[in-house]
Amino acid sequence: MSMSSTTLSVLGFALNSWLEGSAQLRNTLISNALGFNRRPDSVSRPSISSSAPSNPNNRQVGEVPLSYRLTRWLRKPERDLDEFEKTAMGLIDVTTSFILLKALGSGPLLPFILNPLTVVLPLPQRLSIDSVLWSRVVLTTFALCCIHEAERVSVSTFITAWRKFLREKDGIHIENVIARGDDIIRPPPNADDDNDEEHDECLICSGVGYDAPLSDSISSLTSVNIPSLGPLEAFCVTAPQKHVMHRGCFLAWSKAYVEQRPIHPVPVVIVRREGLDQHQRQQGGTTNTVVGEKEYLRAAAIMSASGLEHTTHMLRVTSMDDIWVSDIRRGVYYDEVDLNVDDVDANTNNSIPNVNANISHFTLHNTSSPGSTAQNAILATLLTKAPPCPGCRSAVQLRFTLPPPSPLPSTSSSSSSITPTTTPHIPASLTQAARAWIKCWRQLVTGRTILVKMATQIMFVAALVSMMKARTGKGRKVWMLR
Repeated sequence: MSMSSTTLSVLGFALNSWLEGSAQLRNTLISNALGFNRRPDSVSRPSISSSAPSNPNNRQVGEVPLSYRLTRWLRKPERDLDEFEKTAMGLIDVTTSFILLKALGSGPLLPFILNPLTVVLPLPQRLSIDSVLWSRVVLTTFALCCIHEAERVSVSTFITAWRKFLREKDGIHIENVIARGDDIIRPPPNADDDNDEEHDECLICSGVGYDAPLSDSISSLTSVNIPSLGPLEAFCVTAPQKHVMHRGCFLAWSKAYVEQRPIHPVPVVIVRREGLDQHQRQQGGTTNTVVGEKEYLRAAAIMSASGLEHTTHMLRVTSMDDIWVSDIRRGVYYDEVDLNVDDVDANTNNSIPNVNANISHFTLHNTSSPGSTAQNAILATLLTKAPPCPGCRSAVQLRFTLPPPSPLPSTSSSSSSITPTTTPHIPASLTQAARAWIKCWRQLVTGRTILVKMATQIMFVAALVSMMKARTGKGRKVWMLR
C-alpha cells in the first residue's frame, strides 16, 4: 500500500516534469524562431539583501525575531532563472521524466515522445489505487520537490561558474575594484603658514563652505550608513586640491544623488583606449576605438565590482554610424556632443575632456600597456557631471583600480601554524563551489517556492488518482492517461 503511494507520487512528479520541461523547450524554440530570445542575464544580478532587518538596532543575528525569519523564509525569491538556465532546466526535466517513466515500467514511450499531443500513456500495471496513504504522498512529494530545487540550484551554479570562466578568459570578470579619486599633492609644510590644516577637511562631512543648494543634497546622507570614510582624495576636476573629500563620503553622496534623479539619468558613453607605441602615434594611430558587446560587459562588470551598480543601467553603446572617433589629442565626438580633450602628453592618463552636462565619459584602459602593474593599473576612468563636485558643481573624475595585493604571511607564522592534524584536506575549489551553491540556494529557493511546487504536485497527483478511479469504474483493465 505504501509502495503504491510512493510510486504514485513519483509517477505524478515524472508526468509534471515532462509537461513543464517540454513546455519550456517549446517556448524556447518558438522564441528563437521568432527572434524574441533575450540576452542571458550574465552581467548584473539582483543584489543580495541583508538577512537582518533594516533597523540598525537589530543587526545582530540573535536579535532577529522569529516572526521576521519566518516571513523572510516565506517571501518571494530574490531572483529567478534566466532564459538560458530555464532552457537547460527544461531539458533536465524532460530527461528525468523519461528515466523515471521507464523505471516505473510505464510501457513504450516512443509514441508518446513523437506525438505528445495525443497524451496517451500506459500507466504501470502494478499500481494500486484502492487505498492511497496521502501522508506518504505528501512526504514523498516534499522530498521530490527538494530534489528538484537542488537541481535548479545546481544548474544555475554550473552556468554561473561557466560564464565566470568565459569572462576571465576574455578579461571581463572582475571580482573587486576600487573607485577612487586622485591622490592629494601637498606642498612642503611652511612654518609661516597656519592655514595648512584647513585644506584637509572633507568637503562633505565637515560642511565647510556649503551654499543652500548644496546643503539640501548633502542632507540625504543622514540616512546613509558609511562603514568606512576612506582616505581624503581629489575628485573635482576644477579645484582638485581644494575640494577634497573622503572616498566613502563621495561614493555615498554619489549614490544618493543618482537615486534622487531617476527620471532623467545621464547616459554614460563608453570609450576604449588602446595602448599605442610612439611609432603608431606618429603614423596617426587612434587611441580610442569603437566599443561593442565585450566592452559593454567589461564596463558593467567594473561598475558593479566597484559598488556603483546603481549606474550600470545608464551605460550606452552607440553604433559605428553614430560615432566618429579621432585622435585623443584632437577630440572625441559622439553624435553632436563635443567631448574635446585638452592637448596633453599622450603618454599620460591625465587627459581631461570638457564634459557636457548631458553625457558622461567612461574610458576603458588597456591594463596590458607598458608600465601597468597590479598595484597602479587603471582599469577605467569615469568623467561625469552626474554627480558634480559638491563644492563647485563642476565635473568629477573617478579612477577604477585593482586593490593592492594582500600581504603574504611570514615564514615563521606560517610554519608555526602548520601542525600535523587528522582532519581531511578539502581542496579550495570544492570549498568555493560549495559556497557558490549555498549562495545560489539562498537566492533561488525560499519557503514559497517549495510550498508552491508541493501544492502543484499534490493537486496533480489528486487529479491523476481521480482519472484513474474513473477509468477503473468503467471496467478498464489497463489504466491510461488521456
